[in-house]
Amino acid sequence: MSKYILDLIFYSLGLTILILGSHLNNIDPIFLSSSSTIICSVVLGNKKLDPLAAYYSGTFAGMISPSVFSSFIYFIPISLIGVILLHLSKIYFPKVGGRLGCVSFITCLIVFIFK
Repeated sequence: MSKYILDLIFYSLGLTILILGSHLNNIDPIFLSSSSTIICSVVLGNKKLDPLAAYYSGTFAGMISPSVFSSFIYFIPISLIGVILLHLSKIYFPKVGGRLGCVSFITCLIVFIFK
């Protein structure tokens, strides 16, 4: 399986878990993001850092307010653009802190502007 497809799956999974958990079940988004990422890292182990980074970045995108994106249809462009930006950020900004949150913010901003 291509690393891009695997990252897309994990980004979408992180986004979906945060939306369903925090917005529909009123679980604290920071707690949900950190605890689900710990569980994901235990399942994946230390060898699979790219999918874990994609998952964690997806959870950041899932923290967006439900009033901004009221439909699940926006998950598709958020996930696609998020994975593309995540891979571009690895190339152009290696070892720069804050990339995952920045990628999620820019992704949601792009989708919001063109919504």
